[in-house]
Amino acid sequence: MNVVTVTAPGGGRSGIGDYVEDLTDGMAEARVEKVLLPMECNDPVVFGKRAVRAGSMDADVIHVQHEYGMFGVVSAMSWVFFPILYLLAAWRGTPVVVTIHEGLNAEMVVGALKWPKGIYLHVLNRLIVLNVAHVLFLSRNTAEEFTESAPLDSYTTLPHGAQDERSVEMSKVEAKRRLGYEPEQSLITQPGYVEPRKGSDRMVDLATRMEDHEFLLAGGPAKDAYEEYFENIVDRAPPNLTVTGFLDEEQFHASFVAADIVVLSHQETEQGGIVNTVNQSGIFNHCATYNAPVVAPDLPYFRKIEENWGCLRLCDFDDMDTTERVVRELLSDEEQRTQLSERIREYAKAHSLREVAKRHERIYRTVMSTANYGT
Repeated sequence: MNVVTVTAPGGGRSGIGDYVEDLTDGMAEARVEKVLLPMECNDPVVFGKRAVRAGSMDADVIHVQHEYGMFGVVSAMSWVFFPILYLLAAWRGTPVVVTIHEGLNAEMVVGALKWPKGIYLHVLNRLIVLNVAHVLFLSRNTAEEFTESAPLDSYTTLPHGAQDERSVEMSKVEAKRRLGYEPEQSLITQPGYVEPRKGSDRMVDLATRMEDHEFLLAGGPAKDAYEEYFENIVDRAPPNLTVTGFLDEEQFHASFVAADIVVLSHQETEQGGIVNTVNQSGIFNHCATYNAPVVAPDLPYFRKIEENWGCLRLCDFDDMDTTERVVRELLSDEEQRTQLSERIREYAKAHSLREVAKRHERIYRTVMSTANYGT
């Protein structure tokens, strides 16, 4: 199968781009060519050219990875990209598959202009899935949120997936030393992009309370808009919190190996008048790959994982007294950390990215054989 995938850049520049790199590496039957969308771009000419390129290529399937922010401010470039792509795909008889990474609807809009913003989202969501052969979601929460405004007769919910094989093979002792820590030092890490919705600033508060332990914020700002947020964290960081900025791949993966505990402090945030929450996490799946004990917020996505797998500890990050108590309890209880590591290992096996890639290929074959596209 020849598959054209429309996605964000990988190589550590975008979580979606990194996910697609891992996903396509696991595909055995699909030959994938990528059309990359520019980061933080609002030029309709650029998006028009990308749509023409994707829609004109010799492909059996076109697969669009969708997240609103990939299409400019207020996702305005969607109105350029999708009509052009769909017209060209229909003309060539090429089925289009869309993966929805984030689901927004009118109920999530707050503040001024709630009504017109809600209408805009309603129409935008219907545009995104207007003429597609199949829609994929990476979580049930995302599916429920998106289909609230754009009902679908059928769709598939697939897990994000965890890598079967580690990118780096090193002991915890070696990983700590590579990151500048002694083996006997306890280390609490938060790997990944630094941004408000991940509550990265909460690492400052936790590290300040726990001066007897080392903390590592292993990543840089997700986009230029978060540079000030990132610099504020650097300025406020106590001596026991290291903020790395962007790391090379080996050091980034070493931050999972070195961690005694990984703290994921995601929070609901308001961006552009829309309240948003986490519905899937590539970083959590990296934790699963490296069997790292995880403390996560009591939000629906993580709550569901805890209910089904018991592979993480939940806490309320708005209550830092409780958060500190949970982290200290885990640090002092090796048996509990070992138990969480074993359970998250089982989660990783059940959510193998290799199996997720195979399921994608089965979906491609199905839409190729059944889609009566463009009629």
